[in-house]
Amino acid sequence: MKFSNVRLLVKDYRKCFNFYTEQLGLEAAWDVGDCYASFKVADGIEGLALFTSDYMAPAVGNADKVQPTGYREKSMISFEVENVDETYQAFQAKGLQFINEPTDMPGWGMRVVHLYDPEENLIEFYSPLKADGPICQSCGMNMKSAEEFGTNADGTPNEEYCHYCYQNGAFTRNVTMDEMLETNLKYLDHWNAETGNNFTVDEARPILCEFLSSLKRWKKD
Repeated sequence: MKFSNVRLLVKDYRKCFNFYTEQLGLEAAWDVGDCYASFKVADGIEGLALFTSDYMAPAVGNADKVQPTGYREKSMISFEVENVDETYQAFQAKGLQFINEPTDMPGWGMRVVHLYDPEENLIEFYSPLKADGPICQSCGMNMKSAEEFGTNADGTPNEEYCHYCYQNGAFTRNVTMDEMLETNLKYLDHWNAETGNNFTVDEARPILCEFLSSLKRWKKD
């Protein structure tokens, strides 16, 4: 199986196409009539697409149903940007309306801002928050001093991993990412206090899972 794209099913195809190209500045790879478009989201990758909802509905037996409105969002399109505040100001100058202002989310490790496209699909722009020091690429610990670095086989400091996870050129524990996640959740009270959040274990688990999966030790090629 090979991933193709995430496709937004829209009522007003042309209005949405113009929004993503003219206002957000995405480059269209395809623009077929008034029914299908795909956008280049990275070099060689077309991961976002539009399709006219009225053409899809009969294929899945939903032609007699209307699109939902007035409900909580079930999906979000997220773009990483160099500087959230500059992006926010630039798009505001172009007339885009945001639903909030740039905000630090320490528990997510991000600064974020949000808006809707013409059909109320939620869009997020984010930038990673700058840490006080390197982040351990195994557990996510913010290493604030050299004493917290791990060590290489020759005894020199290793700035990628903390001393809890990596000593003498090897990981201290042979664990899976899920096991590391459960270990981190044991220190949730400390994490909440440090970040100013009040997450429950169930709320924190998906956030930490996404965070850990971005680290070198767990990132899949």
